[in-house]
Amino acid sequence: MTHGGQVLTQGQVDGKSNEILASAPLLDDVDLTDAVITVDALHTQHGHAS
Repeated sequence: MTHGGQVLTQGQVDGKSNEILASAPLLDDVDLTDAVITVDALHTQHGHAS
């Protein structure tokens, strides 16, 4: 969400996958330059931080 409350991206997780694997591709098309991203503890993964 932006400060204005807009959702930037979302997607449905396949029943044979999980939220951890599905989250990274959602951010691929989002410019994260100088951005602060917050996620819940589930996403405290080294790969996500990279």
